Amino acid sequence: MPQEKMLKFGAMAEANGISKKALRVYQGKGLIDPAYIDRISGYQYFNIAQSAQLDLVASLQSIGLSLDEIREIGEKKDAQYLRTRIDAAIADIEDRQRELTATRESAESLRANCDLFLSHPPCDVVLQEDIAPFPILEFSIPRDEPTLLDRETYSAAEQWEWIVHFVKRTIAERGWPSRLFRNVGYLVAPNELDDPYAWQRRAFVPASPASPESLESAQSIAGGPHLVIYRDIGYNEDGDGFDFLMIQKLWAHAREQGLSVAGDLFVEDIFPFARYFGTDEGLLHRYCLPVKSTPVSATSRECAR
Repeated sequence: MPQEKMLKFGAMAEANGISKKALRVYQGKGLIDPAYIDRISGYQYFNIAQSAQLDLVASLQSIGLSLDEIREIGEKKDAQYLRTRIDAAIADIEDRQRELTATRESAESLRANCDLFLSHPPCDVVLQEDIAPFPILEFSIPRDEPTLLDRETYSAAEQWEWIVHFVKRTIAERGWPSRLFRNVGYLVAPNELDDPYAWQRRAFVPASPASPESLESAQSIAGGPHLVIYRDIGYNEDGDGFDFLMIQKLWAHAREQGLSVAGDLFVEDIFPFARYFGTDEGLLHRYCLPVKSTPVSATSRECAR
């Protein structure tokens, strides 16, 4: 009898470490057929050599190929075609690795922001910090937006919400990954430090080295010494902000210390949980003004003597 040296359906599944349900699925997809079917009992029998077909299925599934793709490989019986499909699988794996790297980077950034908030940095005092340069994506805010022009109807808090969502929409329109929508801040040029509405013109988010498509449009925040103020209160009861006061405080301190402004001031929304959850707690802004020592001229040195 031909089935004497063969394995029944369940024994074939057990020999290959798979469930009977999985073997039925493979059979239904045309990946393996029984070597013999008893016409009286309907029992299916397999040759142990057919395990090689199941080994190939397991191997190709492990690198991400679908059962339909595996069936096509089995039908073609072409090593070159097999290699092409493996190349495509490797490319998919590399894409997923890049995505996971970028996702981890976003998670680590959020964790770092939580750590900074939980460290309770002193607020409303001028500090000096050395800040490493980092890439950003800048967004020019439309000057004719009614929400920003109507300062009697809309509070600073409402205007900032409009800016934040403008950034979010722009990221989506450019086809960039949504994970770039974090730590929205704004930039103020040195010649606009005395303009109370300069914060409405240039927003930014950190660019991600793990998202090459964003780096093509990235600029850089200058590194080096910065005068810094942390603030855990964003707005008063009327929704009016304290940004201009903080900027003026930094600028005045720089002048008092004989420092000159070395680039754009930037403000980061480090810990925006208050905005997320609608609470009065869980907020941390960082105002950063890059500075450098003002060189003393030869005439000034002579006078000092």
